[in-house]
Amino acid sequence: MIDRVELNPTELCNLKCSFCPRSKGYPNSNLNMSERTALEIRKQLDACGYDRKVSITGRGEPTLTRDFKRLLYIMLENNPRYDVYMNTNGKKLDELSDMFHLFWRINLDVYDTDVSVYEQALDKYSRWDNIDVRHRPDDGSGYMSYNDKNQATFSNRGGKLVESRLNSHGKQACGFIFNKVFINWNGDYNLCCDDWTAQIKMSTIWEQSIEDYVNNNSKLAHYRHMHLNGQRDCLHVCGSCDRVATINNQQHLLKLRDSKNEYNIIR
Repeated sequence: MIDRVELNPTELCNLKCSFCPRSKGYPNSNLNMSERTALEIRKQLDACGYDRKVSITGRGEPTLTRDFKRLLYIMLENNPRYDVYMNTNGKKLDELSDMFHLFWRINLDVYDTDVSVYEQALDKYSRWDNIDVRHRPDDGSGYMSYNDKNQATFSNRGGKLVESRLNSHGKQACGFIFNKVFINWNGDYNLCCDDWTAQIKMSTIWEQSIEDYVNNNSKLAHYRHMHLNGQRDCLHVCGSCDRVATINNQQHLLKLRDSKNEYNIIR
């Protein structure tokens, strides 16, 4: 089920984009993932044979993380089974140039409205096949353009940006709590990357391994059960969030639920 493990390495950012809660008062905090925490995460990923994607992104700008290169070495060294990617605004990307080849992908988002800034970045990093330079000018509306053609929006960040816009989405299940694990800078499992308001603590890597959390955490099972049964609007945070992400293997989950099989992921 899990195809992404996202790490929030720092609560610092050097921008305040309109589509981010930092533009609405979310504070910059000098909180950073420690080497000890990164080592524990790596150990647990290796132990369960995880072989999908690890996203080093979170709620801040990852390259601002204290001792960031050391954290990256922990996650990238010795040919892990999983692939690592990072989303960044690129302001400090050059400091990692000796590590570019270790990433599966680096998504460099240029938020400047000046097209020439995007073109310069595109030219600068064009020799790297695994660096995707994307032009997403922030016009202050919360909308961003992809290569000046297609429009895209983020969610309302669990109600942090605007009040609930659920409407017809209120009964729709969201794949984030089924397919993704979000680990905060201090090792806490948070419900979701879009939960900027309550930042609900589900457990910690020190109390439950990643594998145990995914399969056996009772809080997570409750949220999943409510989503599958069309009761998302009754949940804290989920009830004020307009994110709708596809669930991997949803038909399989529904079949298990309807057959009343004991299956830890939806009990």
